[in-house]
Amino acid sequence: MAKILRKMLLRGGLLSCLILFCFSGIVSAQGTKQNVADSVKEAQDAGVPATTLDHLLSTGYVNQVEPAAMASFIQTLIEVKREKLPLEPFANKIEEGMAKRVPAPVIQRVLMKKKEDYLFTRTTLKETAKRTGKDQAIPSEHFVRLAESLSCGISRENMRHYLEQAPSSSTFSQMDMTFEIAASLQQNKFNPAMTQRIVMTGLKQHYFTPETKDFARVIVTARRKGVPDEKIASTVLSAIQKKDSVRSMATDLGVTEADLSYGPMVASDQSKMFEEHAEDSPKGGGAATHEGMGSDSESHGGSGGGGGSGGTGHEGGSGGRGHDSDHGGGKGHKN
Repeated sequence: MAKILRKMLLRGGLLSCLILFCFSGIVSAQGTKQNVADSVKEAQDAGVPATTLDHLLSTGYVNQVEPAAMASFIQTLIEVKREKLPLEPFANKIEEGMAKRVPAPVIQRVLMKKKEDYLFTRTTLKETAKRTGKDQAIPSEHFVRLAESLSCGISRENMRHYLEQAPSSSTFSQMDMTFEIAASLQQNKFNPAMTQRIVMTGLKQHYFTPETKDFARVIVTARRKGVPDEKIASTVLSAIQKKDSVRSMATDLGVTEADLSYGPMVASDQSKMFEEHAEDSPKGGGAATHEGMGSDSESHGGSGGGGGSGGTGHEGGSGGRGHDSDHGGGKGHKN
């Protein structure tokens, strides 16, 4: 342990050293085989930034996370790094779970599902590019937004369908909006067949732009006001074909500016799971605790649950201090 700490200190990881010193005392007292210091060294060797590890360790210590769980979380980041996936969404999700005192096994299940989603998205993008001959590298921000849509209601089948059917002239921003609109409508239980027709028509007509950012909000608000799905779909499709503004579409559906102040929010299933555990568990009962240690209610940012990059907003953006990331995919996606 001393040897590892000396190496980390030479690398400039003073905060990590201090936190690891605390963890090492707990390891010795509990006799656990899980070694946080070894995991941290392995993560550094794999290229996980020291700033990411520092923040993860400090958040875990403040929220009284067991060393075995912390070592497991760090191992997950190592796997993510080796898979060449963006680190920040995963680090933020770990911090969110720890801050909400979610049981470590639940956090791990969420992380495994997230990793599968990211790998599926990357594979699907590559396969689609190969079939369409549009071999263009996708910017990291857009990759994260597409991958996070799988935790917000988009099925893998629909993801593949939307990507395959999208016109070759579609921009990454248009694709982002397509997935965010589809996720919003699906979460609000709008008719699935109509949802697919609306988003594909809008995508093919290049209707989705920053000026139409309230598109899903208008549809969901109209539905909440009692407008039938069929009426909404016909009005929306007509507006798309005629290139009408979203405000004009809202007027046709009887939706006012005041109504839109209570528009839809898109939350990830993963954050919902965390929220449920936070509500059901007594304070401190989520993550396993160290006896006689730590502060009671102090917490470090974590991811804060949350958001998509613009539009309706997918979870997965940065909520605590920014982590370094290969893909830079941690810009806050705000609801």
